[in-house]
Amino acid sequence: MGLTIKLRRAALVAPVALALAAAISLVVPVSARADDSAQHRVTQQIAQLSTPSLLRQPLANSPQTPPPPQDLAQRFITRVFGQNRIETNRESINAAATGFLPNSVVVSARNFPDALSAAPLAFQQKVPLVLASRESDYPAHLPALMVGGAAALPTVGLPESTRLYGEDRYLTSAQVLAKFDSASALVVVDGRNFPDAVTAVGLARAVDAPIALVGGEIITEVRDQIQRLEPKRVYLVGGESVIPETVTATLQNLLPSAEIRRFGGTDRYQTAALVAQSGLFDAGAKPVLAAGNNFPDALSAANLMMTGARPILLAQTHCLPASTDQALTAFNN
Repeated sequence: MGLTIKLRRAALVAPVALALAAAISLVVPVSARADDSAQHRVTQQIAQLSTPSLLRQPLANSPQTPPPPQDLAQRFITRVFGQNRIETNRESINAAATGFLPNSVVVSARNFPDALSAAPLAFQQKVPLVLASRESDYPAHLPALMVGGAAALPTVGLPESTRLYGEDRYLTSAQVLAKFDSASALVVVDGRNFPDAVTAVGLARAVDAPIALVGGEIITEVRDQIQRLEPKRVYLVGGESVIPETVTATLQNLLPSAEIRRFGGTDRYQTAALVAQSGLFDAGAKPVLAAGNNFPDALSAANLMMTGARPILLAQTHCLPASTDQALTAFNN
């Protein structure tokens, strides 16, 4: 099975494009401060989990790249990346373009909650999730479905597009939930912090579920949509410090017959590992590795899941946490 490493590196770091065949798909953003030796250490850890294969040439549109480290010479690594979050998003769309229908779901590249709510809509409609920071970032095939208000996604002078938004992230979440006619499962995440939340994208794809955003409580509009959808299974992504037990109690009252399951580790890395090893993903699913301190690239990984769900694991800039390492090893065995 092929392994894809999807990497965003800032302009201060020379980009590298390689390719590797194994049972893992990796999205690894590296900060501008990350040096080649730090990146090499992460690559070393990943390579130790992979299966040997023949060396492959970089993609035709990739920049000129240095040769791979000697210990990767017989391994197969492909990095799909851009110089910023917008370019990385476009590369993720290009990497999976064969599975897309025309049109797209457009979200702000600066706002993780709206993008998180929108990802299941992109899955449902089989269209790419497009990140935009300004009008020039919009896809050429407008009109599109935009998730977010005019302050985040202005459309002055552009064709009219369908727009879903509320006065805040939770009301926007309710608007998106209203687009689903039914849902046998629901994923619930904290709308205030992204690390656990981005992990939920792969889970939502695996169980074919919309994502509901909550804070310290569930607002009335979101509660109404959850009650309307009446899912039989609910998955909470985050520990009790992130999604308090009061939220669980509300869900139990709303859905007395539903199975409620929580994935909550000691930190973001362990939470992601627990989701990945939940048994909810198909056998042979290839995990995606994303930076634990960065949300745009991890959200772009949704575009790599149009043909099937992939669990998202999180990495630190300079190394793989033990929980991530163990999860990757389990997937490779």
